[in-house]
Amino acid sequence: MPHIANGLIKFEKYEIDRARWQLSWRDEPLQLNRKTFDLLLYLIDHRERVVGKEELLQALWPEQFIEESNLTQHIFLLRKALSRHESGAKIIETVPGRGYRFGVRVEEEQPIQSLLVIEARESITRVTIEEETDAPDAYSGPLLDTSLLPVPVAGRVRRSSFWLVGASITVSFLAVVLLLRQPRPRIVDAVRLTNDGIAKHLIGYTEGIVTDGTRLIFMEKQDNQSMLAEVPIAGGEVHSRPAPFPDAAIADYSSVNHTLLIGSTLRTDDERPILAEALPSSQPLQVGELTGHNASWSPDARSIAVTKGRFLYIADADGSNERRLVSASGVVYSPRWSPDGRVLSFSENVGSNENRLWEVDATGANLHRLLIGNANEDQVCCGTWSADGRNFFYVVHGLVSSSIWVLPRRQKYSFFQEPKPTQLTVGLSDLWQAPLPSADGRALWAVGSHLRGELMTVNATTRQLQPFLGGVSAEGVSFSPDRSWIVYTAYPEGTLWRSRPDGSEKRQLSKSPLVARFPQWSPDGCTIAFMASQPGSPWRIYLVPADGGKAYPILEESATEGVPNWSPDGKQISFGRLLDFGSERDPNLTIEFYDLDSHSHKTLHGSEGMWTPRWSPDGRFLSAVTQDNRTLRLYDMQTQQWTDLASVGVNDVIWSRDSRYLYFDTFFGGDPTLYRIPMDDRKLERWADLRGFPRGGFFGPWLGITPDGSPLLLKDTSIEEIYRLNLEISN
Repeated sequence: MPHIANGLIKFEKYEIDRARWQLSWRDEPLQLNRKTFDLLLYLIDHRERVVGKEELLQALWPEQFIEESNLTQHIFLLRKALSRHESGAKIIETVPGRGYRFGVRVEEEQPIQSLLVIEARESITRVTIEEETDAPDAYSGPLLDTSLLPVPVAGRVRRSSFWLVGASITVSFLAVVLLLRQPRPRIVDAVRLTNDGIAKHLIGYTEGIVTDGTRLIFMEKQDNQSMLAEVPIAGGEVHSRPAPFPDAAIADYSSVNHTLLIGSTLRTDDERPILAEALPSSQPLQVGELTGHNASWSPDARSIAVTKGRFLYIADADGSNERRLVSASGVVYSPRWSPDGRVLSFSENVGSNENRLWEVDATGANLHRLLIGNANEDQVCCGTWSADGRNFFYVVHGLVSSSIWVLPRRQKYSFFQEPKPTQLTVGLSDLWQAPLPSADGRALWAVGSHLRGELMTVNATTRQLQPFLGGVSAEGVSFSPDRSWIVYTAYPEGTLWRSRPDGSEKRQLSKSPLVARFPQWSPDGCTIAFMASQPGSPWRIYLVPADGGKAYPILEESATEGVPNWSPDGKQISFGRLLDFGSERDPNLTIEFYDLDSHSHKTLHGSEGMWTPRWSPDGRFLSAVTQDNRTLRLYDMQTQQWTDLASVGVNDVIWSRDSRYLYFDTFFGGDPTLYRIPMDDRKLERWADLRGFPRGGFFGPWLGITPDGSPLLLKDTSIEEIYRLNLEISN
């Protein structure tokens, strides 16, 4: 039975601490944003009846016009948070046509609290302790009545005067500290502005939203074609048109010259031209001869910061006078100017899981990293300033989630404290990206994503899509050699699971913080190889017993290790290195063979500049992809020769179980297709058209296969929309 102890509401092993605004389950804190927490408390406080939707909208968003879909989304998030109990009880009940009800009995009583009361009368400060109680005859006045004290003698008055003077100085000093204390924003509400179900954020890009004051302008993705989209600043219908090229991405907008800058998604090939488009509408034109990925206008629109590869450049507004400002060790992206135009921030990717934030003066001096010493210093990117320069917003990227943080910038008189970062977004979405502060500092616009997918199979005969495993949100499906078991990773969580092909007898094989991807059964069915990572570590290949047990890496090295593939005899594992998205070509990219007996690995001859190896089940061939993802190659293990199979662009590759066919798909560009190559004649077959089919996956669209030769795909059912995050500035 639910009960309250020490002011803590408890039910089904959940616990609510009202004072701390904290929900937990079995002592594990659960993330809820403030509005969803308010919804939970409102339903608990009115649990004796059904609460109507209109009542909830008025209570949670007073004097605001909010669509019912926002309430529905918070109900969804609340139910998601309250889904860990094992009894099956419905905590949040839906009463059709009426509203919602809290379905668990709660006995609530307020604990006694001590309140510090400060009263000021005629420059005399009185500090008393009052007890808050429900007893009707309780004394509610000061515990110490000064009218009953004897009249003090002169010596005591002198000492009391000194005490009062000291107290007055202390209070004055504290008041000055509070006045000069750096104000901090916090999110008090989140309002969804778009609701068209179309992806808003392109892979590998971080600047997603700009505004001209009346509308928000952003990119959408339809059939792998970038679309320039816009929505009124208060939300509403989205209008879009094709972008200048398929992988175009919004870089920046200047309110001075009313011109949009267009770059491209982070790519592994050459940079695209930087385009400028004067609004409301004009033909996009290249800015001089500028090329790169990301770009940003200076506050006065006289200069442009551009990133390409490892370098940050500055050029004049017409593209002339380009000069290098910074040379980094990793890939540079997301340049942003400070409001006074004196400083540039930028992000650097130095590994598959490592991103850093930097600042440099516009003159090229004073280059330094931000957030050194913080726990997530190597997981930060995409910073941008508030209009007044007081706050610096940025993104912290985890392996399966991201959040928006704020770093107050040191002001002229803020010497009382060192600015410390604060997390702004908690819950509501799996991913928060592309923060854009409003001009008045009262809101942030951002892209929020709820990640989910549905596992689908392509029928080998009809070529039609149908759910697999009930449409579970999973990828990396691999069948045991006897076909009696499957192993897969949950999407997006990255936990490793084993079950029967019908989904029964589930068993979790990995635990957080380890994030697992691409599991593969050993030929004897006893071991599962998979790639995994955890915060601060590179991707490595792990082995775990198929019946469960401790997972351990096969190698201890700093280099990344990609998707594992077993040799048919189970004595070797092939793998490639990971090419960081957006990085320059790596001449040292190779394919490796790991020997399980000698615990050593060697490089496959002639595999330089290739990755994504896939061993054919019969052991005769090994496929691989060139690092620009354009060409599929085949290595003959007998002749030890490489041949090219296709050059139409390659995303993922999978062999049929009998080694007769090699399937691969294309993703980048405007013609997503599933291809098949028979090994007898090696003629390319266009096997299935994937246009109009939204696809998902941790590293991009995933491709698998069933024992009967039916390809497996993950349908992307994520909700990715633009939100306005309303801010409150407080000390």
